[in-house]
Amino acid sequence: MLNKYRLDPMMIAWWTLFALAIGTVVFIRIRLLAIPLERDEGEYAYAGQLMLQGIPPYKLAYNMKFPGIYAAYALMMALFGQAPVGIHIALLLVNLATVSLVFTIALRMTNIVGAIAAAAAYAIASASPSALGLAAHTEHFVLLPALGAILLLLDGRQIPRASRILTGGFLFGIAVLMKQPGIFFLIFGGCYLLYRELRERVNWRLAAGHAAIFVCGAVAPVALTFFGLWIAGVFPKAWFWTINYARAYGTIVPLREGMLIAADKTQKVLGPLWPLCGLGLLGFVALVSNERARKQTAFIALLLLGSAAALCSGLWFREHYYVFILPVLSLFLGIAVATSLETFNKWRRTTQSILIIAVAAALAYPMVNRSRLFFVLSPEEACTEIYRGNLFREAPRIGAYLREHTERDDTIAVIGSEPEVYFYSGRHSATGYIYTYALMEEHGYVQTMQEEMEHEIEQAQPRFLIYVPLFTSWFVASWSDLAIFYWVGNYASRNYHPAGFVKVLPDGATDYCLPCDRAIIAGPSSVIIFERNR
Repeated sequence: MLNKYRLDPMMIAWWTLFALAIGTVVFIRIRLLAIPLERDEGEYAYAGQLMLQGIPPYKLAYNMKFPGIYAAYALMMALFGQAPVGIHIALLLVNLATVSLVFTIALRMTNIVGAIAAAAAYAIASASPSALGLAAHTEHFVLLPALGAILLLLDGRQIPRASRILTGGFLFGIAVLMKQPGIFFLIFGGCYLLYRELRERVNWRLAAGHAAIFVCGAVAPVALTFFGLWIAGVFPKAWFWTINYARAYGTIVPLREGMLIAADKTQKVLGPLWPLCGLGLLGFVALVSNERARKQTAFIALLLLGSAAALCSGLWFREHYYVFILPVLSLFLGIAVATSLETFNKWRRTTQSILIIAVAAALAYPMVNRSRLFFVLSPEEACTEIYRGNLFREAPRIGAYLREHTERDDTIAVIGSEPEVYFYSGRHSATGYIYTYALMEEHGYVQTMQEEMEHEIEQAQPRFLIYVPLFTSWFVASWSDLAIFYWVGNYASRNYHPAGFVKVLPDGATDYCLPCDRAIIAGPSSVIIFERNR
């Protein structure tokens, strides 16, 4: 097929469009490599930093995510350095690898034109600020092994060989280790393998053997990881946070409220991508009407269900969760393009011209819509533009101040959900509660968690307390237990004195008083730094 189109001017146009789309995304990501870390990236970077020091996950940093993402960050920083630039270089490489997988999967399902359109669409959509695509979130690291496993299972017309099934299961297990919702891609893979076996009428013994191979491959990385955590002595903490608390967290949002959140977030995240979504909907229609596309109905339907389930897990619908559905959305777009070309084959050149213009316009719209952010703003300004109401731009300077005014063995305690401060400072946390969201939620562990955080800080006697009263660092609700705030006030007043503050002014500028020789100004958009009394 490649030989057939090699000298075709229309194919040259398609490849040019593909090169422009990928080149633009690469240019944007490189230009914004130094964008400051947001809090999730800060968590992963801090946990990865600890792993590079030989400290296992869940010892000095508690969170409900499986430790695969921490290991990924440790590897990234070992290769590219412990700085935002190094982390975002690794994200760029992961993104390009995922684009390649989307291209290859689409090529198996459609044709070369559909594959080009699907891969270009994913590259553009996965960089969208509305989906927080410039940040190295776990979703990117779930999709890479999951799509690799999917490609292995798409083994032409034959049932995949045992080695492919084993490797596919193992990759799905890696996806789960990156984040728990990865299990829905694992379920998708198992269901698709079962469908293939039923369609090919494989005898039950062989089917059972394949199922056992798949399950063993999937379980192996998870089992080995938790065995390693047990050897490291942190298994009880890991189990509590990744299983018990994660289960409580995932059942906080009632269905009705979750649907309201979904409606609001879907409009905010996918609205800026509406041309790509519109072409994707045409692909859904093509799946029903086109004979060739219908052969892939089971595969695409199962992938859609798995992707949607990953997005909906917990009913929280965070912006970056939408990255989970971008591959299947891109595949639908590729199906729409390929089907249109085949349906109107009689007017092939005219159809291709119209399709190229339509796809180019759909790809260009998100870039033009946020052109100032992509092509004009500095990384720091882009951070402020994307994460309004947060203090991510200010965190590197806060971390530098703490690093300069502490010894290597000193500990610090951030009273708020700003783990990026630990990473920038290079200092260990006095408490494992690097997030305080769990202390404000509606579940049965709140009182125990608050008391444990208080006890850990009192025992460690950190050199500095960094108090962050920012709403987005707590998400205080009507049901929240506010006891921790009273404890902070009493403990700090007895043992610490104000040493500085950082405040975002109404005009967007930042007032840094580090160290401070004037009155400390408190406020909802400020960080107050307390130093321990000598």
